[in-house]
Amino acid sequence: MGLTYERLTGGFWKAKTLTTPADSPEQLYPELLSLLDKHWDGYTGVRAVSVGVDMLQFSSDATQLSLFDDVPKRDELYRVVDRIHERFGETSLMRAVSLTKAGQLRDRSGKIGGHYA
Repeated sequence: MGLTYERLTGGFWKAKTLTTPADSPEQLYPELLSLLDKHWDGYTGVRAVSVGVDMLQFSSDATQLSLFDDVPKRDELYRVVDRIHERFGETSLMRAVSLTKAGQLRDRSGKIGGHYA
């Protein structure tokens, strides 16, 4: 996770290795927040936030198991969401937070490489 401060006056890039494989936003988001809480002072203005992942593996027949989640149901949900996005576009189905003032999905959907076409 990287953070660039306003006016490009610095920032940080921190990494964290997870102890178990993760395959959903619900697993990654808390880890990202913990890095942010640990390394950002909460006061310095932020220009950009970057997130990168590595050591990715893809296998359509592999399933990340969990004792506490309904994994097959969650995986089917993600497949349905992907099909809706493919057929109707990225903004056809989005999280409610994207409708807030800070949401960027609708604005970014009209851009190519961060710029209007």
